[in-house]
Amino acid sequence: MLEKAAFFLALALFVFIWGRLLKWGAERSRALGRLAFMVMSRTRFGHDQVKAVLLGLLYAAFGVFGTVVFVAWSGADARALFSFRPGSLALAALCFAAMLMIMDLLLGLVLPALRSGMRRSPEREIAEAPWIDGIARMGNRTLAALAPGVSGFFEELFFRGALLACATGVAGLDAVPAVALVTAAFVVQQLLQLRSLPQAVIIGTSCVVISAIGSFATLHSGSVVPAALAHAAFAVFYVRWSSAGSRNGQE
Repeated sequence: MLEKAAFFLALALFVFIWGRLLKWGAERSRALGRLAFMVMSRTRFGHDQVKAVLLGLLYAAFGVFGTVVFVAWSGADARALFSFRPGSLALAALCFAAMLMIMDLLLGLVLPALRSGMRRSPEREIAEAPWIDGIARMGNRTLAALAPGVSGFFEELFFRGALLACATGVAGLDAVPAVALVTAAFVVQQLLQLRSLPQAVIIGTSCVVISAIGSFATLHSGSVVPAALAHAAFAVFYVRWSSAGSRNGQE
C-alpha cells in the first residue's frame, strides 16, 4: 500500500515538473541562458536558436531520466519492453494510420466550433503552442523536422513504456485502469505546457488518441517501440499541419 502511494506521488511530481520544464527553462533559468550565450559565442547560430535546441535536449533528457527510474521501479524486462521485433514497423504504420484517421474525424467535429468563436485559426493557435513555437525557433530545417519526432518518441518511452509497466506492476492496475491512468498523466503533462483553450482542446484530444492507440500497441506487442515510432511520425505530421495552416492563414 505504501509503495502504491509513493508511486502515485512520484508520478504526480514527475508529470508536473516535466510539464513545466520548458516554460521554466525558457523564462526563469539563468543557467540555461548563460549556457546558450556560451554556445552561441562558439557557433554561428543565434541565441534563440541555441536556447531552443538546449530546451529540446533538456526535455528529452528529463524523459529519459524518468523512463530509467520508472522502468527500474516496475521490475519490467527492459530488453523486451524496448525491443524492435519482426512486425514492429507494420504495427507502427497501422497505429500511425489509425491516429490520423481518428484525429481527422475528431477535428472535423471540433474545428468548426473553435473557428466560430475565435479571431485566429486553430492551426495558428497550435503553431504558437510553446513547444511547437520553440521548434520553429531552431532555425535549422533538419533540426526542426526531427525535433517533434524525437520529442514524441521519448514521451512514448516514458508514458506507454515505463509508466504503463509501473501502473500494472507497481500499482497492480488491470489493463483498462492502467491505460486510463497513463492517458490522464499524458494529457496533464501536455496541458501544463499550453497557453490557450484551443490549444488545450486540440492537443488534449490528440493526446487521448495517441495514448489509447499507443497503449493498445504496447500491451499487444509487449514492446513500446511500435507506439514510439507511430507517435514520432504523428508528431512530425502534426507540426507540419499546424505550420502549413498557420502560413495559409497569414496569406
